[in-house]
Amino acid sequence: RKSPRVALKAQITGGGQEKGLRSGTLNVPGIVGFGKACELAMKECWDTGSRLSSLRTIFEQLLEQKCAARINGSIRYRLPNTTNLRIPGVKASALIPAVPSLGFSTGSACTSALPEPSHVLTGMGILPEFAAESFRISLGKYTTEDEMYLAVDTISQAVATFIR
Repeated sequence: RKSPRVALKAQITGGGQEKGLRSGTLNVPGIVGFGKACELAMKECWDTGSRLSSLRTIFEQLLEQKCAARINGSIRYRLPNTTNLRIPGVKASALIPAVPSLGFSTGSACTSALPEPSHVLTGMGILPEFAAESFRISLGKYTTEDEMYLAVDTISQAVATFIR
């Protein structure tokens, strides 16, 4: 910005590239590789997103049937591979360690170490006690239908141990 002027310090000193702020030779193979990765991602984006959205919806519906799970947030405006669910009566902080074969969390990575309910969920108006019952799980590009069904069964079995 021009006013007030901010003085930046060089991150890597040396040859003077980038007006003396970052020296060194550009990583041309890395730049080309990143460009190719973006090109491939764009070609696959729609098909992958559609497939994952379908799997995510089946996942949610099955957990709704088996565990009375509830979806937090919009069912329209969201990522195709990610869901945030609440299972009434089951604290997510107890459920997650009961299912060590799956990777899921109570919130984003940057707040995963905090014991409080997700500030995003409470900011959306979800009561803190409901936020404490909520977890976030994502399907990966290579997640299969069989893996999704296995995840549903694994979570359902763990939930059953809490709601006897």
